[in-house]
Amino acid sequence: MNAALLRVRASLPLLVQGFLAWLWFASAVSAQAPEFVATRAQVRDAWVSVDAVVFGDYTGVDSTLGSIYHTARVRESWMGQVPSGRLVFKAPRGVEVEPGTQVLLMLWDRLNAATDSYIETARARYGENVWTQIGSDSITTYLLPFAQYALPFRDGKIKLRSGSMFPEEVKRGDLRREMRELEYTLLPPQLYQRSDLVVHARVQYVDRRNRVIEGVAVEHRIYVEFEPIEIIKGSQPDSLKLGYSSFPRSPRFERDEQVILFLTRADQGFILEPGKRAVYHVRDGTVGETGQPLRTFIQSLHAKD
Repeated sequence: MNAALLRVRASLPLLVQGFLAWLWFASAVSAQAPEFVATRAQVRDAWVSVDAVVFGDYTGVDSTLGSIYHTARVRESWMGQVPSGRLVFKAPRGVEVEPGTQVLLMLWDRLNAATDSYIETARARYGENVWTQIGSDSITTYLLPFAQYALPFRDGKIKLRSGSMFPEEVKRGDLRREMRELEYTLLPPQLYQRSDLVVHARVQYVDRRNRVIEGVAVEHRIYVEFEPIEIIKGSQPDSLKLGYSSFPRSPRFERDEQVILFLTRADQGFILEPGKRAVYHVRDGTVGETGQPLRTFIQSLHAKD
């Protein structure tokens, strides 16, 4: 690392220093080895931050559509309802694998999983063209939000790091089974069992702020207040507020929308332990994520009480 970078690091808080160190390490690994290496934790975090995951063959940019339109031949749909065959998706930040590579694509569908910070960053990058770059259109509803969300395989295996610095090869079938086990823990009955408070609420207030250091935004903070409509599990809190940094797994709230929150008690109130996957949206008496009437959804949670 050069002296200028060390001076910058010395002026930043520990969290940002750690992030810079991670970026430096990731670039060093990339320079030394042609194969992408991810950690299991990164793959799990990516999984809970998206709403469509497919395995197949990356087939490159479709130049007849434009440089942001990429294609793949889907072999397996791991999450969502993506059909087999040709898939077109937007990737405004590019794809870091070569055409012909076996790849696991972690996608957003119609920006349903997009975070506040991602949208704000996209607006800053693309200006008036933001929705052309990241929004759904008549060609595709799918977006690869980050280049790193295209995970390459070789001969049906991916290299992942777990507890050590040295990667291990994980077979596609084993990783899919691992992700299915993770997905099971995110089903409403499982969330309900391990939550301290489950509440149907209205979003009363949303405040989005940037934490700026020396003129640079280093963190996008979200503050949300809710008005409880019905306590499904637990006791009525004195107030229901959330404050969190906007990361890929973070939820996005809009004022006056109705949600069901699966909350875990923490030192200073409550948190959404699995992020956006602990939030279900209610509209016109129906839970959007499951398609169930609200009362049916709540009754299914109480089934094991």
